[in-house]
Amino acid sequence: MDGNVDTWWYDQPTNGISYIRMKVGLKGLSTDMRKWVPIFSDIFGKMGTKEFKYSEFNDKLMASTTGINLKVESFARNDDVNDSEEHMMIAIGFLDRNIEEAFECIT
Repeated sequence: MDGNVDTWWYDQPTNGISYIRMKVGLKGLSTDMRKWVPIFSDIFGKMGTKEFKYSEFNDKLMASTTGINLKVESFARNDDVNDSEEHMMIAIGFLDRNIEEAFECIT
């Protein structure tokens, strides 16, 4: 992996609210790790971090964002229904004035 990440920016009039959606491909995930994805997506927004207990992190997250939403999307390609793909979608929204706090939570 070369460290490059494809990024698209869409400027929209949102009355001072920004949204971020991140898509992570699951194609290279081992079968053993893949079985944990549904559990991970259910508990992702309910975990603490290395620096914060859950209650502290949740307070910080909810004070500056809409919360972190994580879900898995699966789809088949139009030209080959047997060639399916899965992505983990991570979404967060925040007031523009809370951008630093929101990115701190994402980090």
